[in-house]
Amino acid sequence: EDDSLSSCGRMSFGSSSSITYMTPQQPPFDFLS
Repeated sequence: EDDSLSSCGRMSFGSSSSITYMTPQQPPFDFLS
């Protein structure tokens, strides 16, 4: 599971941590919507 969100943090919106490191400027729910 760690590998999946690491590769596609944007896909794994469930893990906000993976999203924050990928897009710290944009919230997880914002860019996924």
